[in-house]
Amino acid sequence: MREVLEGKNLERNLPPVLTKLATINGIFAELSFSMEYFRFCESVREGETELTEETAALFQRLSLIAEENLSGDFDAAAREDAVQQLFGMRDRITQKMHVLTAYTDIMTLYEYMLNRMELRYTEVGDIDCDAAAEEIIQFIFMEKDNVTVNERIRAMLSQLPIRMSRGRFCDIVKNGFEPYAGMERSAAEDYAYRVESAAGLYRPAGFEDAFPEIFESWRHFQETDWNGIEERKFLEKQAELDAVSGLLKGHTDQYFSLMELVNHLCAWLLAMPYAGPEAEDRLLKLRSMTARISRCMRSAAPAQDGGMPAEGCACNEELQNTGKQPHHGMAEQEDWPSEEESGSAFRSIEGLIESSALELQRGQAVLAGLPAQAEQAAADAMLGPLLSCVRISGRLLEDSLFTELKEKTEKGKAERRELEELSGALCAELQDAFSAQPQLLNRAMIASVLFQLPVFFETRAEVAEYVRTSLAGCRDLAEKVQSVRLMKQWMEE
Repeated sequence: MREVLEGKNLERNLPPVLTKLATINGIFAELSFSMEYFRFCESVREGETELTEETAALFQRLSLIAEENLSGDFDAAAREDAVQQLFGMRDRITQKMHVLTAYTDIMTLYEYMLNRMELRYTEVGDIDCDAAAEEIIQFIFMEKDNVTVNERIRAMLSQLPIRMSRGRFCDIVKNGFEPYAGMERSAAEDYAYRVESAAGLYRPAGFEDAFPEIFESWRHFQETDWNGIEERKFLEKQAELDAVSGLLKGHTDQYFSLMELVNHLCAWLLAMPYAGPEAEDRLLKLRSMTARISRCMRSAAPAQDGGMPAEGCACNEELQNTGKQPHHGMAEQEDWPSEEESGSAFRSIEGLIESSALELQRGQAVLAGLPAQAEQAAADAMLGPLLSCVRISGRLLEDSLFTELKEKTEKGKAERRELEELSGALCAELQDAFSAQPQLLNRAMIASVLFQLPVFFETRAEVAEYVRTSLAGCRDLAEKVQSVRLMKQWMEE
């Protein structure tokens, strides 16, 4: 490995090194998949996780792929088909998560707004603005570490009353584009996306129809007359926000779990043909149990209240096209591993997950440090497919579940003219939203965006002045008192 990183003897060293990396990826992927799959199946089986029709169909297909590839002999064509199916599932889950993230951003803004309206319906005493400001300023600069100070400044901006003109805010957003001049254009586009998302303005494909119940709740919030809203209506909106937040969390948790399973199973299938026999014997018992569970889960399809898909569900279309229908009947309980059997399977791999995790880190470092000439050496030795599988399986095992698997195509350097066009379009979108929304929602948008931006204050005095002006300039007592309470709560955490 050292010689490969130094670009030495690549023709001799690349084959064993890449095989070793494939082995490391394969072992870690299989262990991770089996352990997470067991936990998720237990959760579904015991009713702790109630799958939707969509997630149940994805889970059925995942279980089918697991069963076929864990139980049978190696089949290159079947493996390739399984990998392509899993790639398709990743795309599908990613698209759903884009929609869920967009709704989460929007509902976070309404949460901000409702929080600051809450005290309007109770008696509250005024606060000592000077004392509160001094406490907050002291907290911000208590630490000398600039990273910590900046984090606390952003928290202050997201909690204290926003008293900033739209023009000043758009100037801050535009100035945020400055560092991207001459940098890769995609970096500037990512910045624009972060602002748009934080402002609750991002509308991905499927926004209106992917989650109809959540879409309707959003429309209810959008159509509400918030001016002088009476307490009864306010409490209804609080309850509706709690309900939709619960839906968002439930959907998000399921798609996160499924993405983790898809990534690990796909990484294992990619690495498997190239992996060496290391740890094979220790994995046999766990592999047998995982295949057994996958058979059990495919034959066990709880009724709709248990989350599995109903017959005829459109989500089953791709699975039906395989010619292998999921069964919808009672679970074959006798086939489920007993506690003793599952305990024995997990004891057989004790210590292996820890050691493989350390090896994975080492392997990822080697892969990241491959010299440029290794690419050509791999191609000359006909190791291109192996190198590609090692790279993709490695990306699938990264902490970021939704990492892009394809190499990004560079779009070129961002010119100032392009940045001006991008910033102009973004600020126009923000201004249009400001004109159509209640004032408190506009403040929520500004606070959310400012939390995402680099700190724009240049001196401690500017920060202190902002804190004092924010509190002194707020004429809405309920908003001011609640904002200070929320800031202090953040400070205590």
